[in-house]
Amino acid sequence: MPAESLEDLFLIELKDVYDTEHRLLGALDELSQQTTQEEAQQAFEEHREETEQHIRNLEQAFQALGEEPEREECEGIQGMIEETEEFFEEKEPAEQVANRYAIGAAQKTERYEITAYENMLQWAQEADMDREIIEAIEANLADEQSALRDLQRMAEEFDYQQIVAV
Repeated sequence: MPAESLEDLFLIELKDVYDTEHRLLGALDELSQQTTQEEAQQAFEEHREETEQHIRNLEQAFQALGEEPEREECEGIQGMIEETEEFFEEKEPAEQVANRYAIGAAQKTERYEITAYENMLQWAQEADMDREIIEAIEANLADEQSALRDLQRMAEEFDYQQIVAV
């Protein structure tokens, strides 16, 4: 698909972020299983539910554009997921190191999603897109920002004394 207009750019990014949200469903399950910190597990499980809603919101945006929902591989998020999987497989982290890494990995993906949604929101507004599209993107952006704030708080409150240097 050639990118000849702001609407084309928006649709390309919509397909990309639609793939991102689908990929993160499984990744959030993995992070929840890799951590033993109850608060982090709960946060990952809650964000998984939000991610399911994000997918529905994006499907509404596709519908408002008269397009069928379509995923375009998001190599950026795929790279982050692979990096996290490799860390847990290859580094065999101690429990508290795994817990802290999981929080950090989730923060990375939230920032990635926030940037994508901020761009999409700006493009949708500049292209004077339907209010339904803008509201779907705003809702997803607000959830991602809230999730990042929760993760930042968890990181700030993390008990680093539990990580013993060898």
